[in-house]
Amino acid sequence: SNPILYSLIDYGSQWYQNCIRVMSMYSFNALHGQLSFPLPVMILDKLGFIDYPPEKVEMTLSNLWGSNYDRFNGITANLLLEFGYIGTLLFAIGYGAIVRSLGRTQNGSYSFERFAVMGVTFLLVATGIFNYEMKSFYYNLLIIYATCFYLYLKKPAV
Repeated sequence: SNPILYSLIDYGSQWYQNCIRVMSMYSFNALHGQLSFPLPVMILDKLGFIDYPPEKVEMTLSNLWGSNYDRFNGITANLLLEFGYIGTLLFAIGYGAIVRSLGRTQNGSYSFERFAVMGVTFLLVATGIFNYEMKSFYYNLLIIYATCFYLYLKKPAV
């Protein structure tokens, strides 16, 4: 009876139907990281080792998913397209291991560097219902910066 609440729930749940539809189109032809790791692909393209213009990702998604290529498909559908069933399972296990290791403390307190990296890991699943954050060039850079930041702050003081 509340149109505002209905709109919010409808908007936030679009990914569920789209995810089911897109996953049903999966034909066991994984993209092997082309969507998840645009930074190395962009670097290889700029160096001339491969020819992969940025619009090729959208063309590939459009060919595979039709009109669903630019909709909220959810993280699961994107991972399935990228890595297949086994790769998606391995990604989930690896992601869980990273989050668990960051969340595990010996004295019950968290360090600043752990919080910074945990923010990067939570961003992936928090925005997962809308779209796939990994396909963003900037998210790939964020992973690199967060890793460097974590390692720099983690090293012992001289």
